[in-house]
Order: sequence, then C-alpha cells, then structure tokens
Amino acid sequence: MKNENPYSPTEFAGASDAGGLARSAFELFLDRATLTLLIVYGSLTALDIGYLLLVSYTGNGDSYITSALTLGGVISLLLLAVVFIVWSFVSHRNLKKKFGFDRLSVWSGVAFFGYFVPLLNLVLPQELISDLYIGYKIRSTGSSAQIMGKNRVRVSGAWIVLLWWLSFLLFVGAVLLFYLTVSDAGGSAGMYALFVLREAARLVSLALAAYIVMEINRMKREAYRHRLAA
Repeated sequence: MKNENPYSPTEFAGASDAGGLARSAFELFLDRATLTLLIVYGSLTALDIGYLLLVSYTGNGDSYITSALTLGGVISLLLLAVVFIVWSFVSHRNLKKKFGFDRLSVWSGVAFFGYFVPLLNLVLPQELISDLYIGYKIRSTGSSAQIMGKNRVRVSGAWIVLLWWLSFLLFVGAVLLFYLTVSDAGGSAGMYALFVLREAARLVSLALAAYIVMEINRMKREAYRHRLAA
C-alpha cells in the first residue's frame, strides 16, 4: 500500500477524443434526471410514510391519497431504476474512455449486467459507484490516491459509498424479513419496529444516494473543465 497521485486533473493519457471533449446532451440529461428522480422518489416516500403514520394514529384515511402516493411512488421508482442504471453505466464507461482512468475495480459491461444477476447484484453496484466517486474525484481535483493494488484505489470521502450500500442492503433485508413474517406476526410490536427499521433504512439510503450522485455530477463537471483546458 502506498500513497501516490498518478492522476493529475490535466493528465489524460489513454483518453479518447471520441464524442468530443465536453459532456454530451445525453450525459447532461442523465446527470440531471438521476438526481431529480432520486429527490422525487425520496419525497414521495417520506410523504407516504408520514401519511401511513398519520392514518395509524388517527384511524382515518383517504383511499385516493393512498392510491395517488402509491402510484406516484411506483412510477418514480421504475423511472429511477432505469435512469440510475444507465447513468452509472455511461459515467463509468466515460471515466475510462474520455478520462483515461484505468484503475477500475470492475468492467463497465460486467457491472451493468451485475444489476440483474442474483448475488452479483449484492456487490457489483457498490463497486461501480465507488469507481465513479474515486475516479471523478481524482480527475477533478488531482486528489492524492492510496494505491491498494493493480486496480484498487482509495481517496478520502469514498467511505460514504459503502455506507450508502450497507443502508440499502439493510432496507432490502428488512423488506424480505417483513413480508416473510407478516402473516405470522400480525400487528405485533415487532412488526411495527421492523416497519420503522425498513422505512428508516430506505430514507437513509435515498438521502445518501442523492448526495453521492450530486457529488459525482459536481466532480464530473470539474473533470470536464480540466479536460477542456488540458
């Protein structure tokens, strides 16, 4: 393990000029759409949780409000899933193609299909987003990198990606446990606690995801500015 800075913001050995030096309109759309959908889905999730708690406390609810929040959540989640996967793939591919960053822990194509392959999707998405955070931070600021091996690099602040992924896995685990035990536990205090854990993990993972995407997009803009100036 050693500390080096092999990637200054203006060194783009191995980078390709294919597609131009600046971000394409499609990349710009993906950057904005991903963050927007995270905020929209997170807001609808918070409203849905708040409304469920209100109904639970008062005993009165409106089926139209419940249906609207559910429908909005489902639509925004489906859109978010598609856009997030495409955004992460395109950003990861361009990290090597346009910025010559070759210390990637996973190949873009493998990581893309890793979203859909059981067991692999427990690991590869986090590796993919870690590559984005680390690569664009180095390319945007020339931050000192800690070389861990041939394709392993660490930079300060990258721990937040792991925290996000752990909170997401906690949410998934709580969802599975909730629906596996709901018929046995009924309306017990344990089920209520599991519900709270599930929704808290979901809100935390969404908040962290929004922050990470915002940071990656910001660092990406800086990296493109350096690339244009190189």
